[in-house]
Amino acid sequence: MLLGWRFLRRRTSLGKRHPFDWIGAVLLATALVALLNVPVVGHRAGWTSAALAGLAALTALLTLAFIAWEFRSAAPLLAMRLFGIGGFRSAALVAFAYGLGLFGSTYLIPVFVQDISGYSPSRAGYLLLWPGLALALAIALAGKLTDRVEPRWVVAAGLACFALSSALLAVAGVQTSFAELVAWLILGRIGLGMIIPALNVGAVQALDSQYVAYAAASVNFVRQLGGAIGGNLLAVLLEWRLGAHAEPGGAATAFQECFGVVTIAFAAALIPALSMRKHGNF
Repeated sequence: MLLGWRFLRRRTSLGKRHPFDWIGAVLLATALVALLNVPVVGHRAGWTSAALAGLAALTALLTLAFIAWEFRSAAPLLAMRLFGIGGFRSAALVAFAYGLGLFGSTYLIPVFVQDISGYSPSRAGYLLLWPGLALALAIALAGKLTDRVEPRWVVAAGLACFALSSALLAVAGVQTSFAELVAWLILGRIGLGMIIPALNVGAVQALDSQYVAYAAASVNFVRQLGGAIGGNLLAVLLEWRLGAHAEPGGAATAFQECFGVVTIAFAAALIPALSMRKHGNF
């Protein structure tokens, strides 16, 4: 990791004016479009189809081309060398899981309560009101907590809260009351609120101040990428599992399996979260 840090210091040119990285932007945009269509094509055309194989190959080619170009660019759109630093890489993995959980659950929950619990669209929206307020409050309080506690512990606690919330939703069904759903969602949103301030600190604490802007942009991109991929995968997974559980009452099982996937993702994110260290300790 120390060699990667020295390489970053030697090769990255910051503080100079450079033209916008249009080539990197085009490569990234096309790679993302291809990537996000992989599960869709796989689900509809078959996971062993030639269409999927061709799209997967194109995605890999575009991704490799983007990475290679970013290493050569004087002003990279995404500072790939930052991912060679252990603390930042750990924060990026957590950011990806955060995006998956936030956007994935925001997609799953309203559909779940309308299809399974029979809620109206307005009641489904009302269900998310209180968790949304809890999220805003938790972010404010977590910022103060991060000033006193090492960021990785705050992030780990937030991940644990959201994983527990998802695990509870993974056993929810028709009989689960509105109050129970609100309580479980508030727990999850408190977890997400705890993560974001501490994660931002954890991502940059491994870097010199001159790299903070690059790191902040990269973490934000990874978080949005996690949301896009997570929402896409969960939508495909839900459609697949609904088809597999076509029997009466099977729809609830399909949703529970999707919440189970989110639970596993957040539980797994505890590993990189606990490995976040200040520069010099990783």
